[in-house]
Amino acid sequence: MTRVFAGTVLACCVWASALAADLAGLEHAAADAADGGRITVLEGALREALDQAPETLAPSDYFSASEVLGKLVSRARELGVDARIFEHLMATAERLQDRCRGKVRALEGATGEDETALESLYRSDIWYDINHAQSAFGYWRAWAMLGLAEARPDDRERVKWLNRAEIGFKAASVRILYPGIVQGSWLGLGYIAQERGDLAGAEQRFRRLVEALADRPENPVRKLAEAELTLFAVRRGEIRELTQISQEPLSPSFAAVTAEEAFALLERRRRENIGAMAAGQRLRKLIADGFLTDALLGRILSYRDEIVGEDLGVLSRLIDAEFAYAYQQYKTTVIKYRQFREQGGEQLPIDVTPFHYHYIVALVSTDLPREAKAEIELLKRQPHLHPSVAAALPKLNWLVTEAVYAQHPTEANRQHLEQVANAFVGTAPRDAATAHLGLARLSKDPAVAARHLRAARADPALRGDIALTELHRGISLFNRAAARGDTVQEETVAKEILKALDDLPGKQRREPWFRALSLQMRTVLGRDLPKVLAELDALLAEATNDTRARPVLLWTKLRGLAATGDRAGLLGMADALAARGDDTEGERQFYQFLLELERGKNFDLVAGLAEHFYPALAGQGQDQRQVSLLRIRALTALGRLDEGFALARGMTQEFPDSGDGWQTYAEIAERSNRAVEADRAWARIAAATPAGSPRWRDAMLHRLALSAADTDLCPLVNKLASYRHLLNAGQAKALVQKEGVCGS
Repeated sequence: MTRVFAGTVLACCVWASALAADLAGLEHAAADAADGGRITVLEGALREALDQAPETLAPSDYFSASEVLGKLVSRARELGVDARIFEHLMATAERLQDRCRGKVRALEGATGEDETALESLYRSDIWYDINHAQSAFGYWRAWAMLGLAEARPDDRERVKWLNRAEIGFKAASVRILYPGIVQGSWLGLGYIAQERGDLAGAEQRFRRLVEALADRPENPVRKLAEAELTLFAVRRGEIRELTQISQEPLSPSFAAVTAEEAFALLERRRRENIGAMAAGQRLRKLIADGFLTDALLGRILSYRDEIVGEDLGVLSRLIDAEFAYAYQQYKTTVIKYRQFREQGGEQLPIDVTPFHYHYIVALVSTDLPREAKAEIELLKRQPHLHPSVAAALPKLNWLVTEAVYAQHPTEANRQHLEQVANAFVGTAPRDAATAHLGLARLSKDPAVAARHLRAARADPALRGDIALTELHRGISLFNRAAARGDTVQEETVAKEILKALDDLPGKQRREPWFRALSLQMRTVLGRDLPKVLAELDALLAEATNDTRARPVLLWTKLRGLAATGDRAGLLGMADALAARGDDTEGERQFYQFLLELERGKNFDLVAGLAEHFYPALAGQGQDQRQVSLLRIRALTALGRLDEGFALARGMTQEFPDSGDGWQTYAEIAERSNRAVEADRAWARIAAATPAGSPRWRDAMLHRLALSAADTDLCPLVNKLASYRHLLNAGQAKALVQKEGVCGS
């Protein structure tokens, strides 16, 4: 959701007030508030400014105050401040609305018993303005409630605040005299639907709002609604032509679109291995324009492996450090985090304490415990620690202190270690087993985690929590084993996962995702596969829209059919995908399955399935090209070179600008003794490639190798000789031989 919304445009008032300049200053400061602390200060100043008797304030003061409040609430949502600040803003909105009601009563009282004066008041701009301000305070209170709900994504009271915000927006939406409030309320109701997970309802509200404002293209509410519709389209992958990156500063709504485009590109990089430059450009723009937050950084790090190496300024050093940390390259972690610190990264508007914690782990893991100890003391002095860091720091302090004592076993260090160890025990919950479970969840070391889990089993009440912890750790191990093709490890971990599933409470075990996981592990172990496949089909029909369970079920069905030798079933799945034509997850799972078959050298099955799967990717040129390349590789491995050549030739005609396509065509033409076709293909590759580049040199060497005895080699030899210094020994030797032929 875009954390911005339209304010109401308040007309000027008749009365003047000494507060006008102060409120104007507050409004300007509110729009530029840097953090939650600044918002709190400005909110206090606003309350104080209106903490006066009604007769001392002009209607314009209330009017201006509602604008200040709107700027504060808007900025708070842009910054994503914590729930406490939204609670204060709600209270302020209610307080100011009460004072506004007092002003209304004072205005009415000032007319005495004069009905003519009272009627004149009701028809005046003053009356319009004061009621506009009163409505605006309620309107902004609803936005603050929505902000509070957003700040508590896992809080039980979140539903309550969403309901109250909805009531507030509905009440404001009937203030037809104030169209800005009405339109903003419609927008707020769309965001509430989105927060509830009703994406279809939210999209419908945004679309209706855009349609209602069709004749006002510059209306800020319409622009925000259009931005939300764009976000929906980007997330669904419907927008392939991305927006140009503006040189102007991004607006919050356009920043949200830019972010979604960046992450859509990173997802494609993960799935299709495209370049990350375009994603990096968008993230760099977001950071440069001040939109870096903990939430954005969290999403960036979820694509850590895809974005690493892209230039994101000083943030790149942090991503490098986290990448190295994830792969236990602790020396690199130390180097990169130090660079991040030296370049001012710790001053960025993000919570760096989790990364500082990783840096300390890396220090102690590279036998630098004293440096780690100094960093712990520095970390402990931070005013705000991430909850996970605060929970894990006592243990890390103990481990680091223990490492210091191991290197320098002095009496002073021994006493300090004893003190730190006691402090660690004191910070654990009263139930030691629960503390061990918490440590197991936080630990990056599987052996340490297992030890804590064994200790946690002392409490039978924790059986389900322990099983869930073991389950998540097992899944992580299984995924790593699957990625490297370690089937032995897969089977070992599968048994552990099934055991952990058995320890879960029955109700939880019956949830679709856990049932899917059980079927997956039973398939890996080859246990009663016909029964598994029958259960799997039933669960697939039941969990059609379950985005968590369905990928697991598809993964399992493909491998179950393969394990039972059901080639017809696999071909049926491919044909079903082709008939459906819009199953992104199914296509992804099937393609990954084909790659797995290729790694297992099951080329005959790959060739057949790829042929049936190809139509499923209609309109997805790059994906179709990858499947064609896969099929050609399989046909080549099977020795069916004529079929492979025909397919490669067709691919160069369908995708004439595909470098991979021409490379494959040249290679298979060469392997099938089609020297003329191969030479033409290598010539095309060389012509389309910068002279001297590795690909160009490779193409030229192939052309030399293919040249007939009566061919004039000199032009090719002379061109390649200019880059002799870039050739390896074997390539240089081949060139020398051809130079001899040319010279003779």
